Amino acid sequence: MKKNQLDITSHFIGVKLVSSMFISLYVEIQAYLKNNNIDAAICLSDIHSLHLTLYYLGQALSPAEINIVQKMVKDMEMSELKKSIHINELHFFTKNSFDTLSYLTTKEDKILTSLNKILGTTLKKIDIADNLLQYIPHCTLFTIQQKEVYAEHKSELVKIIDRYISTIKDENVYEVIEEKTSWYQQKDFSTGGVLLRFKFQYY
Repeated sequence: MKKNQLDITSHFIGVKLVSSMFISLYVEIQAYLKNNNIDAAICLSDIHSLHLTLYYLGQALSPAEINIVQKMVKDMEMSELKKSIHINELHFFTKNSFDTLSYLTTKEDKILTSLNKILGTTLKKIDIADNLLQYIPHCTLFTIQQKEVYAEHKSELVKIIDRYISTIKDENVYEVIEEKTSWYQQKDFSTGGVLLRFKFQYY
């Protein structure tokens, strides 16, 4: 790996969401894409990796950093979050007037933002570009690959997603991980940023 790539984010602390809660949504979206021959217009996030990022880490973590992260994650699990996440609304990131990414917000956004600030104050990973951006708690639903094609079908896709959100707004989508285990992900650069699942173990 080239030296100037060392600051690319490859680890982050995140809250895992229950993948089974999103199956019906994915089935409906995929059916719409197929029926309209626009499968390539968007790229859905891996349903098994749906999550809310709390804070970005570097590519390499020292044993001391791992110990700090483990303790902080354990403390956060006892915080105001109380292992409860509820989907709130659909939003989009845009560039040059075109949507680039769709994401879901939560009713716990204020708590997540507070946890992000605590992590930032303690870990101070300011060499990572993602940590310099305004923190917006979100679960990425899909990225937009063909902006013009997508734009023609946006209203129908939004209807599908909003209808789904209305059915689960009161459901807790926080995935409880095995006791004494926290969760984070690592980007696999050999596959273009596909997310792989790993776990921290408490000792």
